[in-house]
Parts: sequence; structure tokens; C-alpha cells
Amino acid sequence: KDYEISKEKFVIIHNGIDFEIYKNDNPKYEGKIDKVVIISRLSDEKLNSIFGGIEIFNKILEKYPNAKLEIIGGGIEKNKVEDYLKNIGLNYKENEDLDSDAKVIFLGEQNDIIKYLKEADLLLGIDRSVLEAIAMKVPVVITGYEGIKGLVTKENIDSAIEENFSGDNMNTISIDDCMNQIFELEGKRKEIVEENYKVATEKLDCYKNYI
Repeated sequence: KDYEISKEKFVIIHNGIDFEIYKNDNPKYEGKIDKVVIISRLSDEKLNSIFGGIEIFNKILEKYPNAKLEIIGGGIEKNKVEDYLKNIGLNYKENEDLDSDAKVIFLGEQNDIIKYLKEADLLLGIDRSVLEAIAMKVPVVITGYEGIKGLVTKENIDSAIEENFSGDNMNTISIDDCMNQIFELEGKRKEIVEENYKVATEKLDCYKNYI
């Protein structure tokens, strides 16, 4: 629109993924939430989405007190994330020591994201990590750059795709509404992840849409 280029002169190719690499042969279809994951650069532009994810996780603990949050990624604003955790009273640690009572684990930069997504019950995030989780049949909440957007479902996934899962074109919802969506997952997890996966394989398979 800015350059007044006619629609027949361009095509928008959405962020795609290789479903042969990102796949989960044993997805979790039911049960409580034990492991929550945030995958993000710890940079200034991502902080709101990270803080939103931490706020959601803190609410998850009210129903699932044994849940853990893994934060995967590095960046210069890590100290601000640590300060946020301290302010809301969440203990954190720096590694995967299973004997620790810390609720939040900083795992730093990782190359094998698939390993962590296979074990995840829920991803809280934006952008590329949302697509990776959908491909791995993990439920996803888009935490948004400017407010929480909620659980990705067949009702909103098309809108989410249009902005590469940033949530920029989605309605912001209250944290209470978001928690209701998350807590309903126990009975709907299989339906939701399979519906999301079906849409993603139709529209975001990199071998179909840009190679």
C-alpha cells in the first residue's frame, strides 16, 4: 500500500517450516501442565512478550504448583528478566539441576530446540517459536509484543499466520480470559494441536510454499 504496487505484482510468502525435521511422533494429548517453555532472545523488543509469558506461568502455578518454566535464549536484557522474576517472587536457576526447587530455569542459547519442545506441555511466545511449537504439536499462547493474544486455535490461526505469529493483528485479551483458555486444554489438547497442525501443514510447509 505504501508504494502503490498492484496486487498482481507481488506474492506474500509466510514463514515456513520443514515438517520432516520439526515433528513429534509422541505428542502429549492429555494431562496436567508440568513443563512450560519460553523461547526468545532476551532483548528489549522482546521483553513485553517475555514478561507476559512469566505472568501467565505464575498463574499456571495456582492450578499446577509443580510446573516448571524453561526460558531458552540469551541476550543483553537477561538481568531485566531476572529482576522481573524477583519482583513477583519466582525463584530461578541457571541449569537443569533436577533437585532444585526453582520454578524457572534459564537454559541459555540452544541449538536443539526440538528436544525441548518434545517435552513441553505449553509454549508461551511469539514469532518463529510459535510455528515450531505448532509443528511439534505443542499448544501455544501468543504473548504478544503489546499484550496477551491468547491460545492459538482454529478460530484465530489464520489471523496469526498473517503476521507470522507476532500477534500484531490480533485482539488483546485479559490474563483471566487467557487462563480460562489454558485450563480448558486438559479436555481439548488433542483437538486443538491437531487442528493447528493441519492448518500449518497446508499453509506453512516450506517445501510447498517457497522451495
